[in-house]
Amino acid sequence: MSILDVPIASFTRSDLRRPEVVETAQRGPVKIRNADGDLVLVAQTEVDRARELRSEAHNFLRVLVEVRRSAPSPVILGDVSFVADWSAEDRERFMEGYAEALDLSLRDNDITPLRLFIKTMRAPERRTDRPDFDGRIDPSAHNRIAARLSS
Repeated sequence: MSILDVPIASFTRSDLRRPEVVETAQRGPVKIRNADGDLVLVAQTEVDRARELRSEAHNFLRVLVEVRRSAPSPVILGDVSFVADWSAEDRERFMEGYAEALDLSLRDNDITPLRLFIKTMRAPERRTDRPDFDGRIDPSAHNRIAARLSS
């Protein structure tokens, strides 16, 4: 479920007193028809999730610009400051994986793939010279990420 999904039900403003409106909104977005314009009622957790994904998309753009500098600032890189000392080639490969992890997180409306990718890349035993490292992930990567963390 996402706040951007098509509403699963439609009610009038006067229906807001009925318990089924809130119960329905817990399952998905609910359209509230109003003379001044339609409103959408969604669970707070969905709003929080959308805010977190938006924040991570913003972070990605900031990091994308910074890693292309000759001497990226760890402060600007934030959660991925560990890439500041990497070679330009390794930073580029990291960004490919970062982009794919963010894309997967946005498609699934779940921040977990991005968090796992960053955690994997931050791991002290991470080596970019391994033959199996290409900086990318795919939808089946959760197990491979966990395996890399334990290797």
